[in-house]
Amino acid sequence: MSTVIIVGGSVIGLGTALALADRGHQVEILERSTDQPPATADEAAKWVRPTVPQAVHSHAFGSLGCNLLRDRARDVYDGLLAAGAAEINLTDYRPPSLREVTSVTGDENLRMVISRRSTFELVLRQRTMARPGVTISTGTVRGLVVSEHEPSRVTGVRLSDGQVRLADIVVDATGRRTAVESWLADAGLPVNEVHAENCKIVYYTRHYRMLTEVPPGPLNRGFGAGGLWDHYTAVLFRGDNGTFSISLGVLPEDTALKSLRDEEAFAAAVRATPLLAGWVAPGNSEPISPVYAMGGLDNSLRLPARG
Repeated sequence: MSTVIIVGGSVIGLGTALALADRGHQVEILERSTDQPPATADEAAKWVRPTVPQAVHSHAFGSLGCNLLRDRARDVYDGLLAAGAAEINLTDYRPPSLREVTSVTGDENLRMVISRRSTFELVLRQRTMARPGVTISTGTVRGLVVSEHEPSRVTGVRLSDGQVRLADIVVDATGRRTAVESWLADAGLPVNEVHAENCKIVYYTRHYRMLTEVPPGPLNRGFGAGGLWDHYTAVLFRGDNGTFSISLGVLPEDTALKSLRDEEAFAAAVRATPLLAGWVAPGNSEPISPVYAMGGLDNSLRLPARG
């Protein structure tokens, strides 16, 4: 089997490592962070990493992803449930217009697992690192190693401390701030064709813990609630262990709403949103995080170089 280096140890890197290890490959994950990984869901929720800003924002895990996880990495799926996540079926939350619709074969697969992104990554890391074919090392990649014979191909990576790591396959899983185009150019290799469009949205997110036995507010979708109002959008996603998150999205040029970074302003905006107000009413929940902000978001498509 092949040896593989994966640059980046967040969700994509971990998931790739798990899939390859389960097929017999030897995988080394290179992670630039020197932080000690969290051990519990509560610790994971407070693990703020500048290189993974999305980790503290709202996430939902769709049916396709949950079914793939159940079928191909059952230990991860079961680990999520053991860590406090919950499985729901969307057919139990039909809108009024579908109340009389008869269930059909396959509806049982319209499942979702409600979990914070941080808890999902915690369990995924634990289960991936339990594979005998996976190791993780600390190192910052600064460039690629290329074969001396034709056709040229990547055979490893160069680290910031001068070390070289060799492998049959190198996977870039460093995310939206990837430097892979400059690495390829510096190595004299064809550079990917990149198409990018700005998402034109800034997110503000805060996490809460329910103080009630049942959801204290309305749900207009099985895993949460959401809507679009004048000047902003808002979504609420249920999470593991009785938690939920609320994210407000605004236009980058709307400078007045930059104040949502302030906890009091964020709370006032949520209380003024009818669909969400009940969730944060006194006695129904308590905040368990500051307000997190994330902007500068692009949707990018990378295509292999032509020719």
